[in-house]
Amino acid sequence: MEEKYRLMMIADPGVIAKTWGHYIEGMESVLKYSHGESSLSNVYQKLIRGELTLWVGFMGKKYIGFYTTNYTDVPQGKKILTIVHAYMRPGTPRDAYAFGLQHIEEVAVKYSCDIIRFWTIRTKGFEKRMEKQGYKPTFVEFAKELGGEADG
Repeated sequence: MEEKYRLMMIADPGVIAKTWGHYIEGMESVLKYSHGESSLSNVYQKLIRGELTLWVGFMGKKYIGFYTTNYTDVPQGKKILTIVHAYMRPGTPRDAYAFGLQHIEEVAVKYSCDIIRFWTIRTKGFEKRMEKQGYKPTFVEFAKELGGEADG
């Protein structure tokens, strides 16, 4: 019997190049809320160079979303797997996201990572769902838009 969900790692630059068109809409959606040097071209180049790993999610044979990850070693000697981008197509059941995270956690353990992390601009409801899976917020960023008319 086929699994309900599966997550497939794609590391071959040729396969990434051939299938990139499937991920553009989702990546554009994710990049609206990203920071730093995040552009479609930048992400594509990092995937091709192997600086990011692409994980593609399926429900049966239907494409439902993706994650990108990378590994980092920090000065304290810890190895970190960071989920850089995460996207689920509209209408995808919520438990698919949890399945993907669980699969990536298992890979992180297999590769002796000490920490798994990601950043998000999401709602309190999303935060509560993540806490149920054992995640806790560890970083708060405050932002203020500058420009426009000065106050008073």
